[in-house]
Amino acid sequence: MRVLIVHNRYQQAGGEDSVCAAEIALLRDGGHDVHTLFFDNDDILGGMAAARAALFTPYNPASRSRLERTLDTVKPDVVHVHNWFPVASPSIFSACAATRTPVVWTLHNFRVTCVNGLLFRDGHVCEDCLGKVPLAGIRHRCYRGSAAGSAVVALTDGVHKWAGTWSRKVNRLIALNEFARGKFVQAGLPPERLVVKPNFVADPRPFDAVRPRSGAVFVGRLSAEKGVRMLVEAWADVPAPLTIIGEGPEEGALRQSAGPNVTFAGKLDRESVYDRIAGAAALIVPSLWYENFPMVVVEAFALGTPVIASRCGALTEIVREGVDGWHFTVGDAADLARVATAAFADPAALRRRGGEARATFEKSLSPARNLALLETIYADAIADAHRTDTRAPLC
Repeated sequence: MRVLIVHNRYQQAGGEDSVCAAEIALLRDGGHDVHTLFFDNDDILGGMAAARAALFTPYNPASRSRLERTLDTVKPDVVHVHNWFPVASPSIFSACAATRTPVVWTLHNFRVTCVNGLLFRDGHVCEDCLGKVPLAGIRHRCYRGSAAGSAVVALTDGVHKWAGTWSRKVNRLIALNEFARGKFVQAGLPPERLVVKPNFVADPRPFDAVRPRSGAVFVGRLSAEKGVRMLVEAWADVPAPLTIIGEGPEEGALRQSAGPNVTFAGKLDRESVYDRIAGAAALIVPSLWYENFPMVVVEAFALGTPVIASRCGALTEIVREGVDGWHFTVGDAADLARVATAAFADPAALRRRGGEARATFEKSLSPARNLALLETIYADAIADAHRTDTRAPLC
């Protein structure tokens, strides 16, 4: 197939950018003709640029024109959108609808129903705007602490729900797990167009079932929603070393409160992160929010490292209790300490669940499995577009 990937890149590259790049490589390796169109948030520099971006977030005619020119040149079988916020804008879906080009959109976050895209506010899960007009998001200034910015995001979502952009101009919407799919259905997205496809990683290295392992590792941003403060508190009662990899706004406070069995490694390159995960007996994911599909869990499974995760949202689905990991009560430091202490007291269980983690990767999270899922989703989107191509153009 000839595939056009459209992505609005972030100023600081994150998980969505990594997934987009990985899927481009996967499709090309699978023999598909892949073209790309990128929009960049780096273009939003200074007050005037920010004001212009806010003005055109609901609908950017210049972005639509860029995509129309690309569609005319490439003539793709399908367009796959990863992120449109804010420069590309939802106008790109209108460009595809007007040319009857099938569209797939990966829902990497919850922005279609939540101003900050996280369903998380003031240290806890928040569903105040789920399936509603997001007035609470404006009231609480959920987008970067700005009432004006929050209003722009809320307006964008409201206008396009009312106009039917999400339900009529996108042929397939990809949720990363069943839990997220359920939330999107609650938000009003059409269930018949919502499909599930998890993230994946290329196999980092050959699995070494007998490699010596010790201690635990956390990898991620050191911010409130990740639950690292609670992790450090819990680890005061866990008789095993913990390595924390990453940077973020809470780093200073965490370093001050951490015990002697906690080491901060800072930001590391990918291979060094793989080394630390592969050498750990367990990965800890203490998140307080609805993680969509954390790449670090996929990487841990690929490296045969079991996961100790909070019992929160999709993590209860991605990490299977008693198979490839353990769960503890979200936000409960004492319960995390209890679960982790029991796990480290049973090295055989750690090894066994690590082997199951690798098996989960090979069966469900490998590149080959992901390519097959993508190809099926694209074929379904194309068939859906053909079934509806007798209707009036959706401009």
